[in-house]
Amino acid sequence: MRKLAPWFFITALVAAIGMIFYLNSASPDLIKNGKIVDPARTVDNFQLTDVNGQTVTKDIFQGKWSLVSFGFTSCPDICPTTLSFFMQEMKLINNDLSNSQFIFVSVDPERDKLDKIKSWVEYFHKDIVGLTGTEKQLVRFSGMFGAWFEPEKVPGSEEYTVNHPPYIYLVNPEGQWQAYYGPPLKKGKIADDLNRLMAPAAGSH
Repeated sequence: MRKLAPWFFITALVAAIGMIFYLNSASPDLIKNGKIVDPARTVDNFQLTDVNGQTVTKDIFQGKWSLVSFGFTSCPDICPTTLSFFMQEMKLINNDLSNSQFIFVSVDPERDKLDKIKSWVEYFHKDIVGLTGTEKQLVRFSGMFGAWFEPEKVPGSEEYTVNHPPYIYLVNPEGQWQAYYGPPLKKGKIADDLNRLMAPAAGSH
């Protein structure tokens, strides 16, 4: 039987230590400010569209901690507050955002065309990911988080609003829904958890 070279054992040891660090980083115990989903729920495959017209699937979650919010660009209060909060938290992340992403999903496909979503999210931060889809696609995707949306006519007007939950959903790097955050959204609330979760990965760069 051929002997394994010493470097093989060193490589295996380093990999094992790295895995221990990774598992620790993904531990729900490190989430101090959100409501933990236990057990974490795997996000099934889906199809949405990004602001550049590219199809997005569950692969978007692989390898990154992701924050997902639902809303629409005409929203008068919850959505601008959430996106302003995203902008604020992104500035407090201890790395270059390479291990995390903030995602806004428009649930108003009739009015929110791709160029409108693009300009809206970029107003808050150039790195916020904007997504949308058909009504069927959005119902399927939002349902994976127990979320919902419902258009409602504005009394005395031809306009309508879209009711939706105010939560922000945390998806781990394996594509599992790990936790969620609700109002009030306090400065540093999410960044604090992300910095703790990503500390081993950030330290290895």
